[in-house]
Amino acid sequence: MCCDAINTVKIIGRCQEVPWDKPLFVDVAHNAQAVNNLVQVLTERFTGKKYHIIFSCLKTKDHIAMVEAFSHLPSSWFIAPLKTPNTHAIDTLLQAPYQKVTVFPSLIDAFNAATQCDKDTILVGFGSFH
Repeated sequence: MCCDAINTVKIIGRCQEVPWDKPLFVDVAHNAQAVNNLVQVLTERFTGKKYHIIFSCLKTKDHIAMVEAFSHLPSSWFIAPLKTPNTHAIDTLLQAPYQKVTVFPSLIDAFNAATQCDKDTILVGFGSFH
């Protein structure tokens, strides 16, 4: 079921809603400005919701600023290293000010865990995913 949702994703750019049984958004946001835009779109659309965020990024990206953009929203983070030599190490990713964070060996594992939520939780995947 989770893999079916992932397989339907065709990233068109910004704030793509993926048809699924829970609200699921993906965004190619991989810098603070783009993440701030994503947060604005989500907060305008959803009031009083909590977020499960699937995230990773390359070491050339400011992961702390990206995480800080969500600091005013109730969020749980599901992070994993990318399968590329240019990925941020988990120890480095963990330096960001998450409200709640869980580390996984892969983004698929992170996604599967993040989807274990009620239908009112908004699922969001963003960052560097290559």
